[in-house]
Amino acid sequence: MSKWRYERKFIIPDYTVEEIALGLKLHPARFSEIYWQRRVNSLYLDTEELDYAFENFGGSPIRTKVRIRWYGDDVTKAISPTLEIKAKSGTVGTKISAEFPDFDLSQGLTEFKLKELLSKSTLSDEMATKISFLKPTLITSYNRRYFQTFDKVFRITLDFDLAFLTPDLMLKYLPTHYEKNVILELKYGMTHDLEARDLASKLPYRLGRFSKFVRGLQEVWGH
Repeated sequence: MSKWRYERKFIIPDYTVEEIALGLKLHPARFSEIYWQRRVNSLYLDTEELDYAFENFGGSPIRTKVRIRWYGDDVTKAISPTLEIKAKSGTVGTKISAEFPDFDLSQGLTEFKLKELLSKSTLSDEMATKISFLKPTLITSYNRRYFQTFDKVFRITLDFDLAFLTPDLMLKYLPTHYEKNVILELKYGMTHDLEARDLASKLPYRLGRFSKFVRGLQEVWGH
């Protein structure tokens, strides 16, 4: 399991991605862009009763998400995916990650196929057994840009062009639902919270709650 860290989100409706990126580069904390822009795709898994969804809908202090994540412009082709189990307590979070086999969503993802893929992952047998009872619930897809301070203490991601789809056999024919806001997420270790508050005070954006999982379920299923 990775270390616990703060994850603070800002919902930005009135700025373009380029305007936000320029503002970060001019910020006193000296953010610079790292990596390259890429498309992030996630397939969320949940129980038959949507237990994880209701944790997040209700704002429970302890929240869990299980997802399979991969990168690339074709949302149906999961190449070198990673299975992630995220846990959040308030505004701090951590996750367990495991390698997962490639799969093709355009052919659908049955419960039998999911169990077969889980058996080939690097998860422990106990964890794989627990997850094998979960079902595909939602697909999210968005572009992401990455920024970091000069001292590497603080990271920011910008997520935009968010799209939500149902994990259906006929995926490519389903309507896609969109979220138009840009989501800025500030991430840092638990020992840097006081510095982060000063840093955040110099961002001209609104701190708020935003869950791609929750928003996607609302858009796709009308919950």
